[in-house]
Amino acid sequence: MLKNIKCKEKELHRNHCDSLMKRLSFIKISLIILLVLIISIADTGCSIVSFFDSDSQETEGEKTEESGGESQNNLLEESMLQGILKSVKETQETAEKEAAERAEREAQEAAERAEREAQEAAERAEREAQEAAERAEREAQEAAERAEQEAREAEELARKEAEEAERKAQEEAAAQAAKEAAEKEELEKKLDLVVFKTPTGKCYHVDGCRHVRRSTATEITIRDARAQGLKPCGDCIRGYYVIPSDL
Repeated sequence: MLKNIKCKEKELHRNHCDSLMKRLSFIKISLIILLVLIISIADTGCSIVSFFDSDSQETEGEKTEESGGESQNNLLEESMLQGILKSVKETQETAEKEAAERAEREAQEAAERAEREAQEAAERAEREAQEAAERAEREAQEAAERAEQEAREAEELARKEAEEAERKAQEEAAAQAAKEAAEKEELEKKLDLVVFKTPTGKCYHVDGCRHVRRSTATEITIRDARAQGLKPCGDCIRGYYVIPSDL
């Protein structure tokens, strides 16, 4: 940005100098034209005066006087020419001096303006950087707060899920225990049922089994039969009762 400002300053200074040189050239040309016109007018006047003097005066003394007048006119013209040239030179020097002063003043103003703009740009950049840093810090803080909130929510959700899982596990354990208790109670009832054993057999039977004769069979509970090492009959018991083998 500072480079662009310096380029604009140089371009402005160059344009101004070109404008001043054009003005000076115009002033020089105008003064030269004016000088030529003055000399032409003076020469024309002298010619007219010489013409009328030669027609009206024919004596030698008058011719000598005319020569003196011409000399005086030449001196006057030379003096006027020197004055004009001096005036032109002074005007040119004054114009050049004013142009140089104006160019220097404008260059100084441009430099001050460029310095002021550079300072404003630096202050603006610093302010924008500070605002960006504050915005980044604020966003980081908001992100941290949001992450903390999400972590709390996740922890709360995990705790609730753990409590729910524990509750379900307890309910399932209670249900399993209740089921096992009911099965055990049912088994106890089955073990207290009355069956029959034969005098020589190694199995116990239910009433009506083809291997049992009521006259020789003995009533016994399943618990006692198992305690004596008897096995359930493959034909009758397994069709009526399902009893685990380890009980």
